[in-house]
Order: sequence, then C-alpha cells, then structure tokens
Amino acid sequence: MPAAAARAFLMGHINIELAIVFGEINAPFSDAAKKAIDNAKNVIFKDDWKERVFATESIRKSLEAITSADKK
Repeated sequence: MPAAAARAFLMGHINIELAIVFGEINAPFSDAAKKAIDNAKNVIFKDDWKERVFATESIRKSLEAITSADKK
C-alpha cells in the first residue's frame, strides 16, 4: 500500500474519532472502533507500543478482530 494512501486513511479515521471525543459531531464510535480500542488498551500504554502496534502480526490480528462477524 502506498504510504500516502495509508496516511490518508489513518488521518481520516483519527479526525472522526477526535470529533466524536470532543463533541464536534453527535455520533457514537463504530463497533469496529470499539473493538479496536478494546484490543489496543493493553498494548498502547507500554514502552514498546510502536513496535507492537505496527508489527505485521498485530495488524493482521486487529483487522481480523474488528472485521469479524462474531460478537463478544
């Protein structure tokens, strides 16, 4: 994937999430965003978070989890 496309995708999602958090739009987090947040809580607040979050296997697992039809 081209870096510019990945950046545009991420920035678009970050803008929406921040708008929700700061009350700029009246919308809930999507179910996929809720799953991603739940999955990231145990990873993101650690010293090695960048290595863990951006590891290919971590990305694969996250995508599988948030796109799965299975409900918790």
